[in-house]
Amino acid sequence: MLEPVNHATPDRAPVWYYGDTHVLALGADRHDLTFWLDGKAEQGLSMAEAAAIGLPADLSPTAVKLVKTRTNSAWW
Repeated sequence: MLEPVNHATPDRAPVWYYGDTHVLALGADRHDLTFWLDGKAEQGLSMAEAAAIGLPADLSPTAVKLVKTRTNSAWW
């Protein structure tokens, strides 16, 4: 018998949300090549996202630039 997973727990199955997410906080570290954001869906659920860029050990970037845009409040 299948039972639905509680949608309000952090260990729930992934859900595709096609809608607006309001970014509440964001940050990045150009030395660690990481970035993150916290947000809230239009209909109330919280979300978070983070990423780290990995490079082979023998490579290092010559320049890293973080740009915060006014139109979408995200780091590119």
